[in-house]
Amino acid sequence: MKLNAFIHTETYSVQSIGPCLLELERETGYARGLLVDATVRQRQKVSFAAGESSAKASNGVIRGELDVYDLGASGGQQMVLSITSEEDNAVFTVVSPNGDILAKEAKNETLVLPDTGDYHVIVGGTRGNASYDLTIGIQGTADPVSKKGSGLEASGLIEHATAVHRKEVSFAAGKSSATVSNGVVRGHQDVYDLRASGGQKMNLSITSTEDNAVFHLVSPSGDILAQEARNETIVLPDTGDYHVIVGGTRGNASYDLTIGIQ
Repeated sequence: MKLNAFIHTETYSVQSIGPCLLELERETGYARGLLVDATVRQRQKVSFAAGESSAKASNGVIRGELDVYDLGASGGQQMVLSITSEEDNAVFTVVSPNGDILAKEAKNETLVLPDTGDYHVIVGGTRGNASYDLTIGIQGTADPVSKKGSGLEASGLIEHATAVHRKEVSFAAGKSSATVSNGVVRGHQDVYDLRASGGQKMNLSITSTEDNAVFHLVSPSGDILAQEARNETIVLPDTGDYHVIVGGTRGNASYDLTIGIQ
């Protein structure tokens, strides 16, 4: 087993994987399907070598087994994950400190972390045995904007600027995405509201002539899931109305915004 910058290897049974995942099992039902009749083969605490912001683990799981990697991180930071396997049959699920599923059966994800605490990366195979290389990286510093009640709350994104356009997004029959073309002047914002369900995946991308348009994504519960982003794929934590807030980083911005739900 090749292990770079990981420490504290332990082996757990499914009965002893910790309160976070067991609570998730009770609350969502997904963890139940993930863990019932499976064995958590090993659980490891992730740390980075001095001066590094990422680590890689090369390992393998047999059918019906899971590996769990725990990593402490702060709200507002970005977690970048990727997994590769010889037979393209290894995937990961990311669980937040609060028990929300942020990524489900994924191979590549970049997530803006909603909370400060221990995150859990659960690796398994989609079929048969899976040998894999898992890379986990953390970017950025803790951002008080990313948590409600700390600094500028999500509502401030709208309250401290003028929302020129506010529109409810809907998809044409048979479609799962929509593109809006618009523009904002400096100090103004456009707001797009879209209803979606927890566990669905939202894909967002924005392009602009001068590369100066960005978006924020706010959840129904007021958490900022993406901040000043241009491309994001996010597993939605809640059911309700999500808010995509578009603004310019400098000057006026003409943009094309695409929103999709899977």
